[in-house]
Amino acid sequence: MNFFCLLVCIMITMVQFSMQKQQASLCKLDSDRGTCKGFGIRYHYKQSDGQCHMFTYSGCGGNKNNFRTQQACMTTCSSQKG
Repeated sequence: MNFFCLLVCIMITMVQFSMQKQQASLCKLDSDRGTCKGFGIRYHYKQSDGQCHMFTYSGCGGNKNNFRTQQACMTTCSSQKG
């Protein structure tokens, strides 16, 4: 039983570390408008100034540095400055 608990704890830690690493790398991506012809306002994180900036999103394609709100962008990426 103790071994099982230890194994579960190790797996949870590994998943959390992996998610943090993915977030860090997505915050380093440039904004990407996407490939469709739509028009929507989204936010992307700009690592050089540590801020989230508005950009025009086409509605499809693009990359993961694409947030519906400035708050969601800052929550995900604000610790990534530098």
